[in-house]
Amino acid sequence: MQQLAESRKYIRTIIEQAPVGIAMLKGSERIIEIANPAILTIWGREESEVIGYPHENARPELKGQPVNTWLREVYQNGKPKINTEFTVKLRHNGGLREAIVNSIYQPIFNERGNISGVLVILEEITEQVLARRKNENDQQMLALAIDAGELATFYYQPATNLFSGNSLLKTWFGLSCDENIDLSVALAAILPEDRDHVT
Repeated sequence: MQQLAESRKYIRTIIEQAPVGIAMLKGSERIIEIANPAILTIWGREESEVIGYPHENARPELKGQPVNTWLREVYQNGKPKINTEFTVKLRHNGGLREAIVNSIYQPIFNERGNISGVLVILEEITEQVLARRKNENDQQMLALAIDAGELATFYYQPATNLFSGNSLLKTWFGLSCDENIDLSVALAAILPEDRDHVT
């Protein structure tokens, strides 16, 4: 019994220190048994607001969102539910905020093979996704500006000798849009008196 108690304490310590949000929901009501600091931060909740309460009651901000339906399905069918870059509204400063998360809802089985609860693993990636989307948008805007200005562009990386050019540059070198252009082709097309300087 002492070893079992120590093992449980050790597991709880690991969960508490995990860099991602972890919660353990117990039984068909999905009572929140454990919620580590990382998941409480994402949820916008204090431990006293959620521990010992059914997940659905403890987090009313999820009403009308699919999270509780997913948790119910995982508990009923025993199949994990994995979401990538899922947008969810979370509690924040008395209101709601939109967040982007990766989530895993994993069924927990007891020693008899019956489902006893659901393990929730949550990682908020809002800042990373927004930064990536901004970068993608900037790249699209740059591409539009290049096309509109009818500019030929190329990219060269000396470390790998990677050379690539846009469609207009390829037409200048007599290539079709789907053909690859490498540095040797580009340099060979330059007049000999200018080639050394460009190289």
